[in-house]
Formats: sequence, C-alpha cells, structure tokens
Amino acid sequence: MDKISYQRLLESKPIEEITYQNLLFTTEWERTRKRIIERDGKRCRKCNYSATGSYAHFDKEKNLYSYLTDDGTEEKQSILDNNGFVIDVEIPRLVVTYKPYHLQVHHKYYIFNKLPWEYKDDALITLCNWCHSELHIESNIEIFDNESFANSQILIPCGRCNGTGWFEQYNHIQGGVCFKCLGKRFTTPLISF
Repeated sequence: MDKISYQRLLESKPIEEITYQNLLFTTEWERTRKRIIERDGKRCRKCNYSATGSYAHFDKEKNLYSYLTDDGTEEKQSILDNNGFVIDVEIPRLVVTYKPYHLQVHHKYYIFNKLPWEYKDDALITLCNWCHSELHIESNIEIFDNESFANSQILIPCGRCNGTGWFEQYNHIQGGVCFKCLGKRFTTPLISF
C-alpha cells in the first residue's frame, strides 16, 4: 500500500470507511515512525533485534532466515586473519534466525480520537513484530477519553489479528486488512470521525 498524506486520504475515501490501519499508511505516520525507530537505535527495545530489511534470505531446507543487520548500513563486523589482525571491517554483520523481524512503533496508551502521529515521543516505543504481538497478548493497553488521562478503559485487541489490523503476508488481498476487525484493530474504535 502506497503512503499518502492524511489530507489526500480524507479526499480519497468516504470518512466512514477510513480505518486506523489507513492512518498508519499516511506520510505523517511514516515520518513519526522513522523518527522513533531512529531514536531507539533501529532496534526492538525489548529483544534488541534489528529488522531483517530487504536483504533477508529464507533457506527452505534449514528453515532459517539470514539477513544483514540494519540493511547492512550499520554494525559492521571485523574479519580477522590467522594471526588475529583485522583484514576488513566493512563486512555487514550477518544474523541467522528462525523468523523474520520487522520494526514497528507501539503506542503505550491511546487517547480517543487522537491521530497516531499526534502523540508525544515518550508515548511511543520501537518493538519488533514478535515482541509487539506478544505485548498485545500479554498486556492491557489503556485508552483515555482525553489528555488528562481520565476515564480509562482497556482496549481489547481483535482476536484474529491481535490488534495489528492487517496481515503483511496478505498485503496483495485488499491491502492485507484483517477481515474480522476491518482494520480497526480493537473492539473499541480508537478514532470516531
């Protein structure tokens, strides 16, 4: 799904059809997301893994993913000769794992009708897709009526997508939107236009 500005999104769809997932594909959220991931060192704050990036390779026989950390732009490893002297430091560090990792930005709480990019930076944290999903399963995320943090309620994530609103592997079918929650992510809507 291509990124568009919030204003173009409002112009392109009837307001009642705009989902929270649509908001996460805006240029405004993309700027916020990139800023938070950069702030957190391009790593999950829970497990410290970086994203597999576009250079991931899946070995079907071994059932392993291998990838260059941070798309090969950081964390160079040193290659040593037989005497222990550094030969090359420009080789990206290779990571092998049983599952792919993608970095996502998690909202620690929600405020009803607040757009995803309107939160203070300390309300956002970088998590990998696995830790993010686990957090939504194991923890309750609160939603507040307003910024005074009054009248909290617990958000209950969609039972099918675990509150993500979409499935990346089905991006080719209606943008990967979850058919159960229709991209709303939770049983209580976060935004009411």
